[in-house]
Amino acid sequence: MILISSAFIVYRYQQGEGGFQQQIRTLTPRAREMAASKLESRFLLLWRVAQGPPLEREVRFHASRRWRADFAHLESRTLIEIEGGIFIPGGGRHNRGGGYAKDAEKYLEAVLAGWTVIRLTAHQLEVDFIERIVRWINTLPGTSHTSNCDPPR
Repeated sequence: MILISSAFIVYRYQQGEGGFQQQIRTLTPRAREMAASKLESRFLLLWRVAQGPPLEREVRFHASRRWRADFAHLESRTLIEIEGGIFIPGGGRHNRGGGYAKDAEKYLEAVLAGWTVIRLTAHQLEVDFIERIVRWINTLPGTSHTSNCDPPR
């Protein structure tokens, strides 16, 4: 429950709602990390609401390159990338020629290494999309069906 509260505080803080600035200072370092990106924080909040399985952050998935995925579900070898900046006037990194080509190379290498890559835009950061992804991951062979919200054993 603390994780949900932390994610909620980060999300509300990033939405510019008052009264959360003092609370953001009291978060654990891991929860403060979530504040790095508004979209990633929103995703984490929705993931917890959907009772998704535990995810790792900033996972290096390639042996020789420094590429990192935003999130990874290690059991199912699923990478989740939150694509920000795609609606920036003049184009963000993800939709300019060079950035797009580098992203394509990164995702191709991930797939060739046996990962499934899920790319989400801001418009897909809604609870129904996230719940569908959680259900899909839970149907994969060899995945346990624990969530971030399960009580410790």
